[in-house]
Amino acid sequence: GVTVDGQMSLNFRGVGFLLAAFLGGYPSILIAFVMLWLWRFIMDNSIEIPVIFIGLAAILGTGFIFVKTRTYWFKWLYGATFFYVFYYGMIWLVYRTPLEVIWTYLSYQIVCVGVIACFLGYLIRAREYKQQISQVEQELIDMLRFQPGLTFKYHKHRDQFTYILIEGQLLYQLGL
Repeated sequence: GVTVDGQMSLNFRGVGFLLAAFLGGYPSILIAFVMLWLWRFIMDNSIEIPVIFIGLAAILGTGFIFVKTRTYWFKWLYGATFFYVFYYGMIWLVYRTPLEVIWTYLSYQIVCVGVIACFLGYLIRAREYKQQISQVEQELIDMLRFQPGLTFKYHKHRDQFTYILIEGQLLYQLGL
């Protein structure tokens, strides 16, 4: 958590739940939920039953949204919106938490989710590009391997030449 002022402390558990829903689906988000409540019970020796049911409904709904939504950004938009609006709306209804406090929590949480979603999207896109590059590289090597002649590529490192690639049918015909 992060202490905003002397009276208010923000936690970003919701971001963890959203990441669990995105990366692992229902099993992951349920495990995260159970672990959180076990930890809270061990640390505080109390469990607030309304908060458990509100949280459980929020994570089940969020998990459903992440399963049913196909596009990356809509998953994050719909999932985060449902999770936070439902959770904090129900907390407001049950505990009558001041709207200023809820608005502050929502603002920080949404900014954090946006940053996480952008960063995760960047990582996913970079991995996809790396896979595409590897696939094209393998296709080019296969094309070189089946050509009738010989192709090689070398690299000069300091005063030494190192072969990076040698391919072609001539190699196989010569037994090399």
